[in-house]
Amino acid sequence: MIRRIYLILKTSMPSSSIEDSDPILEECKLDLQEISQKAKQKFESCSEASVVHVARQVDEFVDKFISIETAASSQNAQINRMRNELDELHKHLDSLEGEKAALNIEDSSKMSKILIEPLRSC
Repeated sequence: MIRRIYLILKTSMPSSSIEDSDPILEECKLDLQEISQKAKQKFESCSEASVVHVARQVDEFVDKFISIETAASSQNAQINRMRNELDELHKHLDSLEGEKAALNIEDSSKMSKILIEPLRSC
């Protein structure tokens, strides 16, 4: 029964939701792999392993799994929030560049008028 729980947990862990580039998540992933390997070795080498000990290892594995899922979810939310902020900044930058271009056109036409006025009076 415990071996079955172990196999279910092992196969249900989505590796695609963990960002490999994040050192914290990578460290947690390595911890999970180490715990998983230890549990597998216990199952293979000790047929008389106590149920309580194995249950603790499974609980530890589940806790680590949950903490990784929470961290990944939190990071995904933060990434989405930052993308939205970046989009808003791009819109604002485009608006400012448009205003700058309009001001440059106005300033150049005013400058032309200022320069042409004295020439007309001569």
